[in-house]
Amino acid sequence: MVVFILAVLKAGGQYVPLDGGIVTDDTLGFDIADSDAPVVLCLPKFFDKVVRSIPDDRRNFVNVLDLDSHSDLWRRGNPSHPMVEVGPDDGAYVIYTSGTTGRPKGVDVRHRGVTNTLLAEPSKLGIRPGRNVAQQLNVAFDMCAWEILGTMMNGGTLHIRGSGLEPWTECLQRCDTIIATPSVVQKYMPRIEDFPNVDTIAVGGE
Repeated sequence: MVVFILAVLKAGGQYVPLDGGIVTDDTLGFDIADSDAPVVLCLPKFFDKVVRSIPDDRRNFVNVLDLDSHSDLWRRGNPSHPMVEVGPDDGAYVIYTSGTTGRPKGVDVRHRGVTNTLLAEPSKLGIRPGRNVAQQLNVAFDMCAWEILGTMMNGGTLHIRGSGLEPWTECLQRCDTIIATPSVVQKYMPRIEDFPNVDTIAVGGE
């Protein structure tokens, strides 16, 4: 998914991250329609859910692609650089609220804000070539952009975890910089001495 986030940005688009395992059909359909997204990229296990969630009046305008079925297309790629001009006031991504108080609301995050935040201290977190950053937050969570884009923009190395406790632990033990919510730190790093490489932890979001 990290590759596709970077691909959307490189093409001059604005990505809308959603967690197919958590979001309801109604909310998914609303977010797709509200964002006016022409393309939805998803894991194969969520393909049917995405298709059935699209409102009837949007079905002819949304192209749903599951990542595995088009793997030959991704590998073939195109080595040329897209000739797309993106300015500081263009959108980078949209984060939707949970909608617990009504309809979800899309927060339009612009390139200006992302760049100013991730290239300056303290948000930069000292990330630079040679620094290892854990990617362990949900892609639909705003702080995930801090992990992914902050690492890419500052030349760090991004370590992507798998699922389950063991992959989380292995990922965190390889890293020196962690961006997380307090509950994640409490659950997966109960003994900081088990993570000798970690020297920077940024917590927030709760």
